[in-house]
Amino acid sequence: LTAAFCAYLLLHPHISPEAVRNSLNFCLTTLIPSLFPMMVAGEILILSSFGAICAKSVGGAFSRIFGIRGEGAAAFALGCVCGYPVGGKTALSLYGEGKIERSECEFLCALSNNAGPGFVIAGIGGVMWGNVGFGVILYVTELISAVLAGLLLKPLFIKNKPAPPAPDKTKENIPVYDAEKRRSLSEIFSVSVASGVTSILKVCGFVVLFEILLTGIFSMIPDIPGKDLLTCIIAAVSEITSGAVNANTFALSGANSTLIFGRIITFARVSWGGLSAHMQLNAFASEKKLILKKYYLVKAASAAISAVIGCILSILPL
Repeated sequence: LTAAFCAYLLLHPHISPEAVRNSLNFCLTTLIPSLFPMMVAGEILILSSFGAICAKSVGGAFSRIFGIRGEGAAAFALGCVCGYPVGGKTALSLYGEGKIERSECEFLCALSNNAGPGFVIAGIGGVMWGNVGFGVILYVTELISAVLAGLLLKPLFIKNKPAPPAPDKTKENIPVYDAEKRRSLSEIFSVSVASGVTSILKVCGFVVLFEILLTGIFSMIPDIPGKDLLTCIIAAVSEITSGAVNANTFALSGANSTLIFGRIITFARVSWGGLSAHMQLNAFASEKKLILKKYYLVKAASAAISAVIGCILSILPL
């Protein structure tokens, strides 16, 4: 398949440059300005005392609800505020610091790796749909669905027992840090910026690649009945930005039933996130020798719950 697709790009040389231009423009104008500062901020907070503050303030309630140590509340909070892939990457940083164990990390990644309010409310709601209120409903629904899916599938990750003591880092093939070490401000800042640069390059790489893939795939689909719906579904499964754009285009291209179905797809795809976002997180997880096997189940369940909520809300004048 890879060889065949590369051959197709060679035979249609206009596809790749166009896709790269569009994706790099998105990275330069939207993704990097909004995400890079959040990535650096997340690293700074984790390397300082933010995790301990969250553990002391809301960690008890968070641990009772989800069965994850209190420090995990920091990853969930950053995921809610900063968006992909900051929440999941923060969970992996906590795992690398030895503050949570492997099963907790995988569960926390699924809970925390969500789209941020800036993209959902302003981008999808305000810009694409022209309705900020719809964006707010999308964002709230995403968080509710993530929590409900997490509680529903919690037994797959966390057994019904008190959270175990902190993991023994010497038994895990992960980077070992001294969690009690007092880091200087210059060290925290330098490490955080360097990590943020590496992370944003990985994210942009996935965005460019998936834009090329989707542009090539869409160009191969013949003009058949239902092409718009098919491209909408493929984009929704694959990449969050392209999925949101295609869902909006599909929703505004037909009758009222098309509008409703486009809204439902938008609800589901915001909670799902897209293969691009999931592979971004897997790229960071591989550095910690971690394979996110059950992560996709939580995201799929979250998308299904969001679709049901979207179906219920579709009769309202959003």
